[in-house]
Amino acid sequence: MSSLLSVKGLTLRRGDGSGSAIINDLSLDVKEGEVIVVRGASGSGKTTLLKCIPSYRTRVQYVPQRPSLLPGTPLELVSLLQSFSARRSTSKGTLEDAMRIAGDWGVEKTLWMRPWATLSGGEGQRVALAIALAAGGAEVLLLDEPTSALDEPTTIKVEKTLLAMLRVSLSSQRS
Repeated sequence: MSSLLSVKGLTLRRGDGSGSAIINDLSLDVKEGEVIVVRGASGSGKTTLLKCIPSYRTRVQYVPQRPSLLPGTPLELVSLLQSFSARRSTSKGTLEDAMRIAGDWGVEKTLWMRPWATLSGGEGQRVALAIALAAGGAEVLLLDEPTSALDEPTTIKVEKTLLAMLRVSLSSQRS
């Protein structure tokens, strides 16, 4: 089985003049259907690694740990994503799909018109993840601590949705 995502010998050094490595000679291969969890201490380079990988553009979607840092509103982000020609050719989802997914996780429709910075951590995480899931078209979904701001019942709902979508994707690819 071929790799969907392959990283070979990735080294990234600090920009503070020390030259110390944040990531040193990292290699990994992610095959279809695999779920890879990157774990480590706070500040060990997990987010930096995820930010290095999205050079694949339309093949990879990256959901940040803190979507509150995004400009504008979630509604404006969806409009912007739909305007990219590369996304138009791969995207299948709509705003309504994202709102439905987020609604299943307890997100009210009024939140889509509020600036990201005004959403709670959990609201922002659920909305950003719903946008990524609804957009579709990506072969790899990079999630940076997607449930870190969620309570346990909501985390379970989100994880069940992710697993269900993975199963559907795998079964449709095998057919």
